[in-house]
Amino acid sequence: MSNRMKTFLIVAAAVVIVAGLGMVIKWAGMAGRHGDWFVHVEAESLVRFSDHIVIARYVDETVYELPDTLTAGETSWPSSLDVYRRFEVVETLKGSFGPGDVAYVAWNVRNYDKRQDNGDPEFIPWEELSLSLGENYVLFLTPRYARRPPTVDVRIRDWRTPKGLEVAQADSQGRLAFQTTRFYQNALKDMGLKPIEGTGGAPFAITVAEIRSLVASQASDPG
Repeated sequence: MSNRMKTFLIVAAAVVIVAGLGMVIKWAGMAGRHGDWFVHVEAESLVRFSDHIVIARYVDETVYELPDTLTAGETSWPSSLDVYRRFEVVETLKGSFGPGDVAYVAWNVRNYDKRQDNGDPEFIPWEELSLSLGENYVLFLTPRYARRPPTVDVRIRDWRTPKGLEVAQADSQGRLAFQTTRFYQNALKDMGLKPIEGTGGAPFAITVAEIRSLVASQASDPG
């Protein structure tokens, strides 16, 4: 096989892979010009790809430091901070949680990229959520696959919320307002999308009743 033919086949394969990835991302309701955006921009995909959707009361939180294992044997700084927030389920819109069940949702709230000239870590704070104890929040949950603090009870299963959309609250009419991050807002700007007024920064509007309807319709038509 000539070098020209080999080059053609490699380029053709790359085109097919990229095209396929684009179709998957579009089907999943995730879009963007940059590969690291991958955020939900449609209510339908947000509901479809959430394992659990619950209305839950915020109970408390515990902060865990994750050590920098790469510097074992040296003076070890915490490389990041994880916050495990405990929620008590009030109502389940999708999934197997029941009223009174506990959901532990974890967020990373601080890490660092490099050490400063004096050897100290340069901490990069992440945006923290503004949650009120005892308040109800709507959580769109998927399993969290990340390094767990060693002191977390092994029986605890931790969950995560969609990147950038984080949590939502429903008003008296059931309309959701999300807490979005700068990351999410920048992603929308890059994609040429604008948030809808009253949604907290999301480019779509959705209510609790519409979530129930989407869950029912998607269950009957899983494809």
